[in-house]
Amino acid sequence: MPKNKILFTTDSWITDKIVGKFKLKKEKLDSWIQIFSWIFWEDKIILCLSWNTENEILINLTYIYDNYSFVKFIDLWEVITKNNFEYKTGDVLIPNTFINTEWKNPLFIPSLPAGNYEVWNFWVIFNWICLSSFEKKIWDILEKKIWDILEKNYADMVDLESYSILNFFWEEEDFNEKFLILKLCWDSKYYNNLVKILELVL
Repeated sequence: MPKNKILFTTDSWITDKIVGKFKLKKEKLDSWIQIFSWIFWEDKIILCLSWNTENEILINLTYIYDNYSFVKFIDLWEVITKNNFEYKTGDVLIPNTFINTEWKNPLFIPSLPAGNYEVWNFWVIFNWICLSSFEKKIWDILEKKIWDILEKNYADMVDLESYSILNFFWEEEDFNEKFLILKLCWDSKYYNNLVKILELVL
């Protein structure tokens, strides 16, 4: 039996890059759930594209939980970050601490070990704090007041879904070994950077 490796995103551009790179085929497609997959040797790569609301993400996570056992789960998306000399647009960020705006039950997962990931035109940055929120009031002011939001929450970046995903699967067996969050710093034109790292960690 192939080992299932789940890729999860709310971004159709990332989906197009991954489907093209790994030659994935549509397995399930309807108004709520879009699944693409292909078997590579002993691995089955399963990509789930979700709409980006809290309810629809929960529906997709529930579908995955009910239909697949898996050895790896990787969430991929862009994040919004503050300007900083430590990174640049197009870098790939791998956070290990995840919070919500209430700072209740922060979640931690081991980051990948630092090392040579065989990339030269961008950085791979580890061990940051990621704030996740679906609150409209935050996203309405985020780009104008990114420093205020991050400093108030002691975070380095903001996304929608990471905390919800990890919280949903928190009691999954071997949780620390299974889950990884890959985030692209800002610009969608650098999605190939995200795919390069994905190839190395799958």
